[in-house]
Amino acid sequence: MNSRTTVILGIVLLLLVGYLVLSNRAGEGEDAAATLPPIPTPLPRTRVIPETGDSVTPVRLEVSGPDEQGNLVRRVFTADVEGTWSQIVPTATQLITGSIVSQANGMLNISARQIIPAGENPLSAYGLDDPTYIIAIEVARNDQTILYSFNVGAEIVGGTGFYLQREGDGRIYVVDRTAVQNTISLLSSIPVIPPPVEFSDFSNLIEPITSTVTFTETGNITLTLPLTDTGTLTSTTPVTTTP
Repeated sequence: MNSRTTVILGIVLLLLVGYLVLSNRAGEGEDAAATLPPIPTPLPRTRVIPETGDSVTPVRLEVSGPDEQGNLVRRVFTADVEGTWSQIVPTATQLITGSIVSQANGMLNISARQIIPAGENPLSAYGLDDPTYIIAIEVARNDQTILYSFNVGAEIVGGTGFYLQREGDGRIYVVDRTAVQNTISLLSSIPVIPPPVEFSDFSNLIEPITSTVTFTETGNITLTLPLTDTGTLTSTTPVTTTP
């Protein structure tokens, strides 16, 4: 092998080594970039009832399911013509209107973080073959009355939401826990108007404040040692002037 061939092979070898080094560095850069955490993006939300919002007014709310003690309870709440809400089942009880309206609107405006197509899995996979809770809300819109009914199934993994299905819609919605929990809590406790506070006359139980101590003059301040001129100042040593 002559020197010219040796030089050419040496150049080819250097080029090959350089290519390998650059390729490895590029691969390391791609691996480093791939290990960076992805930028989180907010999940799109879908309203379970697209047509609701400020255009509807809830007028009736019904909740069925187990209370905190496991007893099956059904409560029905309605609003009168003035918009004041009361419970009518199982007992007739006037309620705090703002609290009931807030919970009803929470369900009407509920949104889903995930939607599972209808028929993808049997309803039993979501606890919806025998729903744990049923929430029905009747609303007034213009001159119409519309009923929306929700079947609430099992909690999702982690307990941060529920599987929910709207009557007439085969899809399964994964919704946040807050709105559903606030509504089903009515099965255990309802916002009853507190009784008025009665004020009694307690004046007869309060003793009047009287003066029990009197101040009397017990002694006079007198001057017992009068100041008198007891002596005269005299000069005992004569003052002489020496010329």
